[in-house]
Amino acid sequence: MKPFRDSTDLVGDAARLRARAEEDGYLFIRGLLPVDRLERTRLEFLEVLREVGYVDAAGYRDQLVNPANIPDGRGSLPNETYAKLYLLESFHALQLEPALLGIMEGLLDPPVLAHPSIIARVMFPQREIFTTPPHQDFPHVQGTADVYTAWFPLHDLPASMGGLAVAAGSHRRGLYDYRPALGAGGMAVIDPLGGTWATDEFRQGDVLIFHSLTVHQGLPVTGDRVRMSVDGRYQSAREPVLERTLLPHMGVTTWEEVYAGWPSGGSQYYWSDLELTSAQPSDAHLEQVDNRTLEEFEDGSLPAELLTKSLGALERIIERDDPERRERAAALLAAHAASDRN
Repeated sequence: MKPFRDSTDLVGDAARLRARAEEDGYLFIRGLLPVDRLERTRLEFLEVLREVGYVDAAGYRDQLVNPANIPDGRGSLPNETYAKLYLLESFHALQLEPALLGIMEGLLDPPVLAHPSIIARVMFPQREIFTTPPHQDFPHVQGTADVYTAWFPLHDLPASMGGLAVAAGSHRRGLYDYRPALGAGGMAVIDPLGGTWATDEFRQGDVLIFHSLTVHQGLPVTGDRVRMSVDGRYQSAREPVLERTLLPHMGVTTWEEVYAGWPSGGSQYYWSDLELTSAQPSDAHLEQVDNRTLEEFEDGSLPAELLTKSLGALERIIERDDPERRERAAALLAAHAASDRN
């Protein structure tokens, strides 16, 4: 992979940053976020991980994993642990950092909405099969395509701890074809996009910003330390937004629970003064993945590791209105159940 194109020297020049983002689909900016704020959140995350036993009690500040306690069959946190991270005020404050908002105000039509459904990602090492596959954010975020994600680790990020890679210029081709996949999002872009991929090592404070149509992917976490990162998403408040982006991510908690331990006068419900327009969600991307699942089941090309996820897709098809696809899905589920009995 090529190294990221560094845009640090463009900070303060909104026109040039916008032109670079329109050309490449991403911006890589070093040292944008204050290290002390990131370090506070890193240590608060690690306290939670230590309490549940996912990091070593003695070496937890170094993010050393406790492999004996990591849940089987997953690459990241179960929801009950994720909900504990979601209560932390320092975590939510990161996406509202003035330097980051300033970049977004130069890329988008103000006023800018930072999606309240900020995302924390804690990835366990040696779980390569669950690495986030190549995908675009738009099928998940929807509303408007003009959404930018700011992705940043809470710590230094050498190559051994993975990171993120982007396919430069991929945002200019619209939505891609997808297939089912493991990892976050559950779907992967089929096009390999050879020759376009870029990545880099991160230092604490570095930020990668990319458009919702830019194809990107996670990189495997090797070694013995957990990787911790944050996704903040931003759009113009003048554009439509899905209701779910105004709620805690994945519904792991409620705003009432999140704010219960915060001091008054903070940034609670900071989006409530904006005049937002609601958008209706679309299942078009899921239908595309479902069609691919049907095809791969029927022609025998489905990878074994995707069986459980694809069975869920067949069950989803049966709940929909298309009689022909429902019949195909039911037949495949019946055949699979019969083969299990034999």
